[in-house]
Amino acid sequence: MGQDLVRQLQHRADNQGVDLDTLTFVVTTPVNLDDLTRSSPLARFTAENLSMWLVRQGFRIREIRRADAILMAPRQGEMSLTRKPEDLYTTTVSGTLLVTGTYTVLSDRVLFHIRVLKADSNEVLAMTHMTLPRDANTNVLLTRNDKKGRTSLFAPSVTTSLPAY
Repeated sequence: MGQDLVRQLQHRADNQGVDLDTLTFVVTTPVNLDDLTRSSPLARFTAENLSMWLVRQGFRIREIRRADAILMAPRQGEMSLTRKPEDLYTTTVSGTLLVTGTYTVLSDRVLFHIRVLKADSNEVLAMTHMTLPRDANTNVLLTRNDKKGRTSLFAPSVTTSLPAY
């Protein structure tokens, strides 16, 4: 996933005369496509792994999870994917790239779609996807405890199949 994003970014940077080493990444946690106010431990784990990979490749990452600017505004559509980028680019360094995304839980797999945005314009610079099979490990990371201490699994309530032709 990281390699695909960086390959796309490097291609754009080369064409525009931009040095990727001068840019800082802000990696946010992917949100559930069916409810943009929710996420999961699996999504947080995915974001952490992507951040780790970028750091190991020598890219600069800005940690912002404790900043007010990343609070998700419920039910504001896709803006909550980027944690209000209009606030982020005014409180972080110029040249910031936001790594955002969504995930969808299917009966047999989890689909992630990740994109890199320019913080000052919301222009999409790169996009990639990843599919994880559903197994005992991913199911554990798709669960979370609600405010009453109950565990819930993020999963579709129905299964859809297409007829064979």
